[in-house]
Amino acid sequence: MNKRWMLLLIAGLTVLQLTGCGKTENNEQTDIVTESAVEESAADSDNAQLTFNNHSEEEDNEQYVTGPAELTCVLPDGFQAAKDEAGLYIHSSYPADSATISYVISDGEEDLTRMDMNDYKEQLEAGFYEDYGDEVTVTILSCDVITVDGRRCIEVSLEYEFKGIGYEQLVYMIYNGTETHVMNYTQEKGGKWMEAFEESGKSIAMKEME
Repeated sequence: MNKRWMLLLIAGLTVLQLTGCGKTENNEQTDIVTESAVEESAADSDNAQLTFNNHSEEEDNEQYVTGPAELTCVLPDGFQAAKDEAGLYIHSSYPADSATISYVISDGEEDLTRMDMNDYKEQLEAGFYEDYGDEVTVTILSCDVITVDGRRCIEVSLEYEFKGIGYEQLVYMIYNGTETHVMNYTQEKGGKWMEAFEESGKSIAMKEME
């Protein structure tokens, strides 16, 4: 898996180890249309099996658009680009407010939106251990297949505890044929930003490049 992509996924809560791509902004709101996904819940949510229940991949691919495009979105009020970390956005009151937003483009034709969610969970946990030496349990709360301007996207909600603090994260992964655009919204568990993060997620759009 792309190391840069992994770093931004597991480190959206901190400014310690981040690389990425710059922000493009757009004041136009774009709705994200919910498609189909299935969550098979279990008594222990850590062991929940999260899978997609779509038709064949060949038929599924015919539904989606790919091609050169730039991601745009409207950030919540008060969030701004971090001075020393491209792709990271922090609140103007940071570090008093530790909520972060990160954006990265993972190059390659692998469609990350088709990952098995249990593999995704394990990769995140392995990333925490590799980079910080911490054994972290990631809980996938939900996973929905959606479309953003005709492109396949998954919206993932998850939570974990790191260094004794609980965090919740909202992730959007948009497949574009030769790359996957990833937006991560992270806050301390029970923080005030999740509704604003969801609204920002709804504003995500893919602007085709001329």
